[in-house]
Amino acid sequence: MANSEAELLLSLPPNMNRHLSECEPAVAASAFGTCDPPGRPLGSGGGTAHVLAEAWKSQGQGRSFQAWLADRRKIIIHGGGQSRRLPAYAGPGKLFIPVPAYRWSLGQRLDQSLLDLQLPFAQDVVSKAGAQARVAIVSGDVLLRSEVSIPSLPDADVVLLGLWARPEEAQHFGVMFCDRTDPSRLRFFLQKPSPDRIRELAAENLFMIDVGLWLLSERAVMCLMDKCGWNSEQQDFRTGQADTYDLYGAWGPHFGEHPDDPDSDVGKLTTAVVTIPEGAFYHFGKSRDIIRSVYDLQNLVVDQTRFGRPGTQPHPRQFVQNADFGFPLRQDSNHSLWVENSMVPASWKLGSEHVLTGVPDNDWELELPSGVCLDFSPIGESDYAVRPYGIDDPFRGAMGDAATPWLGSPIGEWLRKRDLTLAQAGLAEDCDIQDAPLFPVLTGSPVSADFVRWMCADEPDASPECRAQWLDASRLSATEIARDVNLVRLYAARRARMRDAVLAMAGNYRRSVFYRLDLEHAASLLAEHDDGLAALPVLTRGDSATMRMHDRMLRAQVMQLQCRHEESAAFEREAFECLRDAIVTPVMEAST
Repeated sequence: MANSEAELLLSLPPNMNRHLSECEPAVAASAFGTCDPPGRPLGSGGGTAHVLAEAWKSQGQGRSFQAWLADRRKIIIHGGGQSRRLPAYAGPGKLFIPVPAYRWSLGQRLDQSLLDLQLPFAQDVVSKAGAQARVAIVSGDVLLRSEVSIPSLPDADVVLLGLWARPEEAQHFGVMFCDRTDPSRLRFFLQKPSPDRIRELAAENLFMIDVGLWLLSERAVMCLMDKCGWNSEQQDFRTGQADTYDLYGAWGPHFGEHPDDPDSDVGKLTTAVVTIPEGAFYHFGKSRDIIRSVYDLQNLVVDQTRFGRPGTQPHPRQFVQNADFGFPLRQDSNHSLWVENSMVPASWKLGSEHVLTGVPDNDWELELPSGVCLDFSPIGESDYAVRPYGIDDPFRGAMGDAATPWLGSPIGEWLRKRDLTLAQAGLAEDCDIQDAPLFPVLTGSPVSADFVRWMCADEPDASPECRAQWLDASRLSATEIARDVNLVRLYAARRARMRDAVLAMAGNYRRSVFYRLDLEHAASLLAEHDDGLAALPVLTRGDSATMRMHDRMLRAQVMQLQCRHEESAAFEREAFECLRDAIVTPVMEAST
């Protein structure tokens, strides 16, 4: 293999793929991005084949597909899809969910995303792969961790990574049933079997959940490409684009010594299963998942010497980032809260189980029922699509189906309580709720608390004005919001709120992770304020020498970014004096 460093290939939502260089320039500079063809979801298998083919067309330089494949290992991370159960991040995609800095870690950035946290593990796996491995396929809504380094991996056509799990948990994933005397030997693979079925099969087999990271040899890649319609002689798909094909539901059941669905071509591939040592699996596929997973990650370390004062109590299920937040939180009554890129003043009344994203500046007096989420998606240069939804809404089902939920209740109930019918709203009975234009785009006038309250309330007051405003507004569906959201504007708003939030964190440095952040990135935010340094706390000898060293280096970097080089050099000298104190003072005290 000519190049040992793995190349990163990303499958993205179409909107993010168009704006990747503007929104995530560092990612765009280091990765190849593409998206499924318009109107043609390809599934995880077809999507993999499509990503590979598009990357080859872009980078092949006249080589055959197989020659390009052999030149350098690839990591494919699937971050596309409709994100029906996580609508707040459907536009940029789940890969770019902002994840708060871990309170027990050092050097994390305030703008870190799920992708930033996923990539190191995937790179470690690829570095330990056998000689045959050419492509790693990674699910984009999963974060994998291991407390120890991954061992060298077996050399097989298909290597599947797994974790031990209970049947009740395993029923939601692909399940690998393995030989009881040798867990690396895969007997068969089932997609989302019931707990009873798992228990029945466990009598003669070990079982693990598939964590969504597969390693494929060149032979396995070509087998998958063939299943997706690839013609090696023509060096193209038979129909001009990849066929829809599912890795986990279609290809996986062909695997193993006794496959659930035998296939003569797939049966020629060798397989191996690897248990992630001391591994953990965090899901980010649903609105509720992001709260649960970040809660588990924040409380992963209980050793207080790792994080000091900020971590003496368990982190609550409340996450506020890049936000102007004035509401007085209560741990019990406001649990399961995610607030990001938003303004929530003290005049709001929150319950529990809220995801609040993109909320613009406001002075509303607004009470949100528990379980109600709010997203304000920027549309065009100044408008917002107002999107309320329930935290568990699946965004699936026909509008005319009485069982189709919205805001946690049947959609028909929402309409009836507002004196509306499907016909009046211009909504077809057979239209899937994901494609139904429910979300008003407010143009030319500020959003009012009355209108938001009318849309969200369990029992709304009769309001002909709000009813008329909703009917008369241009409305978008969830699919259209993901397509049309102004991602550049969204990122700019997030950056502005992050810039203000870092000042608040600095002012509360004794109880925040401020001095544990990536100080270079924190300095870039502070440097955007004319008086950023004035907002920093004045540390004294009562603060640790290490913290004082971080403070002086932070100030030096801010000065450097503001082209104040002499002042920067002075702070650097002070930083080294603090470092000397941190090293020498304990030695001198021990010797006396």
